[in-house]
Amino acid sequence: MKEETKAFEIVFYGTSGWFDSTSGATNSVGVFVNDRDIVLFDLGTGVRKIDRESVRDKNVTVMLSHLHLDHCYGLHILPMFQPASLTIVIHESLKSYLETLFSFPFVKPREQLKFPVDIRVAKDTSLNFDNFTIKTQALKHNTPVIGAQLQLE
Repeated sequence: MKEETKAFEIVFYGTSGWFDSTSGATNSVGVFVNDRDIVLFDLGTGVRKIDRESVRDKNVTVMLSHLHLDHCYGLHILPMFQPASLTIVIHESLKSYLETLFSFPFVKPREQLKFPVDIRVAKDTSLNFDNFTIKTQALKHNTPVIGAQLQLE
């Protein structure tokens, strides 16, 4: 008997380099794992193209490769999506910087949001979620950075 394959949607919101150009916005890719879970890989300027209704009341996991602005620009607009929950995965050595960026005066403080926010650290790690796993690995760059592989059950 043939094993059933489940389909999921991948949307490339931005795939450009350091800055927006006439051909596109900076890095942001969404994987719609199922009806309740979305994984966003980076939050470049492309994140502004996300349809808010497609994210509202869903569990959103953000995999931030690193904190250069072309990868984390969208942190300040996440609250307008009104997710059910938000988990942000970041390189373990960048957590304190992310916590600074994800606080006043840069964005609305976590304790004032209407949804729970969890910041999880990674380096060479497997992070288990209800319906998927994210495997991470440290990569070489001029700042701490992690690559990620999404594994579905």
